[in-house]
Amino acid sequence: MITGMSTSCFFSRENVEDSIDVMADMGVKNIEVFLNTLCEYEEDYIRELKKRIDARGMNVLSVHPQGVQFELQMYTPYERTVKDAKDIFKKVLRAGELLGATGYVYHGGYKIKPRKSCPPIERIAKITSECANEARNYGINFLYENVHWCWYCYPDFATEILNCELSDNVYFNLDIKQAAQAGYSYRDFLYKMAGRLKNVHLCDYTLKSNGAVVPVAPFLGVTDLFELKEELNNMGYDGPVILELYSGNYTDYSELSEVFKGVSEVFSDKSSLFK
Repeated sequence: MITGMSTSCFFSRENVEDSIDVMADMGVKNIEVFLNTLCEYEEDYIRELKKRIDARGMNVLSVHPQGVQFELQMYTPYERTVKDAKDIFKKVLRAGELLGATGYVYHGGYKIKPRKSCPPIERIAKITSECANEARNYGINFLYENVHWCWYCYPDFATEILNCELSDNVYFNLDIKQAAQAGYSYRDFLYKMAGRLKNVHLCDYTLKSNGAVVPVAPFLGVTDLFELKEELNNMGYDGPVILELYSGNYTDYSELSEVFKGVSEVFSDKSSLFK
């Protein structure tokens, strides 16, 4: 498997472009670029970011935008809103193309209202397919991520959308902590993804006595990374495992670096060193 780190680990600590040098100094070679705001979708910014990434010999696996800025708006019945949202979506796809990314991490619609008020699954599948087909035009896989505050917050969502007429460029991104925050094990989501898993976001968690989920760095929570690796291996998965922490999940960059080294060891052939 390919281990990497998301620039989201540095949210509020570093600008995206500055996080590149921090990760490079940690020995990180494979990254996910989380673009936080509209100005970071602009081509001039992306070209400068690409120069910095290339200068450090790094490889971009995926792009991940702030989807709340436009992804839900692609489902509205108001056509002007849809057009503006799709224009932003295309900017992010172009950013991914320029960066050499092979994946776009997608949140889709989110739960402003209870899940029962979401659009019919057929409508979700139709618009998702249009987005996935557009991503293909940029050479990018469309990765639908499970997120506890979005429509894809329950495992059977994957089954339901796959049972619709759906683009063959729709894949899935498994997020460990988001599964727990939705009240499920990551396995519940993993085994519903029907061989379409293309990306894994790794952040561990602990449980409070009241059942609340608290995100923490890997090795500090309840997730057995060796079991996760075995389950992924059994599925034939050989794609990215991306460390995606909140910036408050570690104290300093030395700690973050050690966590990344540990994750890299687990998901490599050297994992027996940790047993």
